[in-house]
Amino acid sequence: MIIVCLCVCASAVAVGDNSRCPVSPASAFAIATAAAGHGSPPVFTNSERTCDKEFIIQRAATNRVLNVLRHWVSKHSQDFEMNGELKTSVVCLLGEVLRDPDLLPQESKATGNILSTLSQDEQEDAQLRIEDILQMVSSIP
Repeated sequence: MIIVCLCVCASAVAVGDNSRCPVSPASAFAIATAAAGHGSPPVFTNSERTCDKEFIIQRAATNRVLNVLRHWVSKHSQDFEMNGELKTSVVCLLGEVLRDPDLLPQESKATGNILSTLSQDEQEDAQLRIEDILQMVSSIP
């Protein structure tokens, strides 16, 4: 359910219809990770176990969101190439994720990899433009 909210929000940004998404992608991520352990009463009476359980649920939610973003960025890169606002929003979201003090090393690495994939598209586009310019210059007599 939480992942659907993030995807709907991101797709709303993709189509430019902010009326369907009352929160920013960063807020959706915060809601997905912060509220992951809420909504059901704690099963354990020991507050330490409850805290551990909530931490595990939050980490699972964070990993799920990052996996969805990773898949989206790697398999549907055209969405980000065609919509600069969407790409900027996702980059800002990932920047906020990296500033999370509770972020685990593997989550930080996954976030960095997604950012690298997004910036790699820019580098490839720049390289193609340079190659096109060089080809045009070499074809001039």
